[in-house]
Amino acid sequence: MQSSGHSKLANLDVLRSIAAFNVVLFHYPQFFQISPGVQADDFQLQTMPLYALFPWGYQFGAWMVHFFWMLSGFIFYRIYADRRSVSARSFFAHRVARLYPLHIITLLVVAVLQWLSQWQLQRFLIVGNNDAWHFFLNLFMASSWGLEQGYSFNGPIWSVSVEVLVYALFFVFLKRVGVRLGSSLMGFVLLFVLLNFSGLHAQVLDCAALFATGGLVSEVDRQLRARFSGNFNTALAALACAAALLRIGSSSLPPSVLVHWLLYPSVMWLAAALDARGISSGRVGLALGSLTYGSYLIHVPVQIALVLVMDVCLHSRALAMSPYFFCFYFACVGALAALSSRYIEGPLQKICLRRLEITGPTPA
Repeated sequence: MQSSGHSKLANLDVLRSIAAFNVVLFHYPQFFQISPGVQADDFQLQTMPLYALFPWGYQFGAWMVHFFWMLSGFIFYRIYADRRSVSARSFFAHRVARLYPLHIITLLVVAVLQWLSQWQLQRFLIVGNNDAWHFFLNLFMASSWGLEQGYSFNGPIWSVSVEVLVYALFFVFLKRVGVRLGSSLMGFVLLFVLLNFSGLHAQVLDCAALFATGGLVSEVDRQLRARFSGNFNTALAALACAAALLRIGSSSLPPSVLVHWLLYPSVMWLAAALDARGISSGRVGLALGSLTYGSYLIHVPVQIALVLVMDVCLHSRALAMSPYFFCFYFACVGALAALSSRYIEGPLQKICLRRLEITGPTPA
């Protein structure tokens, strides 16, 4: 979920920001959980604020995590296609410098908030398993490596934790075979077969398969643009999008399968093809993309803080039913994400890389 500004894929950053909004929206009903992960028996999703405007996000926003994984694959394959000589030190230093500072800050914030909740309410809010073991796992971004007992502390970090393992797999792939169309296709086929026919459905395998799908789309887009006109590539991408949409409306296959394996790749391909043709969201898209990692990690801490205030001071969460509160919450998340991007993520990334004595342009 890192900004792809340096690679001038501004349209993908717009898609990234839309995905982040839908993830935050999907988690909005957590305001009404009676205990971590448990809604009241009479809870009705359709009663949420502005549900009529955003029904898809409320219902299926969790699918956007898979889009993030695929988008990461697209960007990593694009960036490292010509950087096979990158060292392990440089590759992993950039990952740590980009992901870890905001993660550790939000981890500590949530730990304090949950301590306050235990003190005032004798219970955890929204996310459970906030013990020493899970804190230890979170310190190493290992909260979803199979050693955990469920979501813990800043819950959304689970998807980043899984993706960290896939980064390591990608580095091995990059060094052993390199990023080419043939190797990308073989990697995608292998992971797709394992995911769908091996009986294994571990989160890391899901992430790896989607990451490889994004990588394959990146290579297809890159090779077509190198061999044919940009118009031809854009037309093929547009046809793929249209075919995916028609298939979703007429197929007997589950919508989730069609969205993940047809719609996501084709939309990503079209966005990149349009960017290459100069039809781009430009600085606006890049600015929106810079907010996504922050909003993804910040929204649950903000939610926990607001629920804590409502439970302690108001003894009710009815305020969260108001459309005005809904807008206030999203405004808070957006503002904090903007501040984080400018004053935390960027500066701390540079400090980390300087301390690690890593020089040169910052990849993904």
